[in-house]
Amino acid sequence: MLMERAGYVSKTRNSAARKPKKVMLIIAEGKNCTETKYFSRIKSDSYSIHFAKGNDTDSVKMMRSLKRQYSELGLNPERGDIGICLVDSDCNPAKDSQIQEADSLATRAVK
Repeated sequence: MLMERAGYVSKTRNSAARKPKKVMLIIAEGKNCTETKYFSRIKSDSYSIHFAKGNDTDSVKMMRSLKRQYSELGLNPERGDIGICLVDSDCNPAKDSQIQEADSLATRAVK
């Protein structure tokens, strides 16, 4: 039980009626330094933006990590939570097949 301070009136908030924000979980290549700076400046009334941990640059490993962390956090697409795998292909044709495999992995997760 919290003790009330003199002159302090406990506020009654409508927290039961408030809906929690949906979560946008983002994973990016490498250490996420630049991407974290970009996306942390986004302010949204609808979404709470979080960054998945990881240092992977392989898009398939990134997608697996994103899916694992999405699940561990108890996120749910039915509530509007989303996961984003941010990949910079650098015009590298070798990454195209990795991106297609990661996309396939993401598609299987949604169905």
